[in-house]
Amino acid sequence: MPPCRKPWSGGTLQGSWAAQHQTESAPLGTPAYMSPEQAGGEAELDGRSDGYSLGCVLYEMVAGSPPFAGRTPLAAIASRLIGPPRPIEQFRPGLPPQVEQVLARALAFEPAERFETAGALAGIEKEAASQPRNDRSWVKRRPRRRHAPPQ
Repeated sequence: MPPCRKPWSGGTLQGSWAAQHQTESAPLGTPAYMSPEQAGGEAELDGRSDGYSLGCVLYEMVAGSPPFAGRTPLAAIASRLIGPPRPIEQFRPGLPPQVEQVLARALAFEPAERFETAGALAGIEKEAASQPRNDRSWVKRRPRRRHAPPQ
């Protein structure tokens, strides 16, 4: 099987082996990161679908849980088609409103309401990351591992 052009599930599939084998009944991709149009089997996907998938990854990084949950992959796809993602403040109270707004735009159901490309979303995130932060209490920190000195 030849490799796909894009290594991640949200990638556009034009001209690849995946595009030739994707059907309306069997869309290719990881259900947790599929855009609604990809989950619905749309033939033409663009950068807004990529941005949606990147938004799912960012949401999961911030919340520690994917934006749409389901006991099965089909249930995860269905949950994105019937309603908005679970509110991020449910997982991370005190999150800056700018982060919530970026995630809401990235995960908008209608492609026209999203960022044009994943690169545009990444640019917004980079700009936000460069801003000085006084209150970083919303950042989830993992404890550092202490390694034993070599014997």
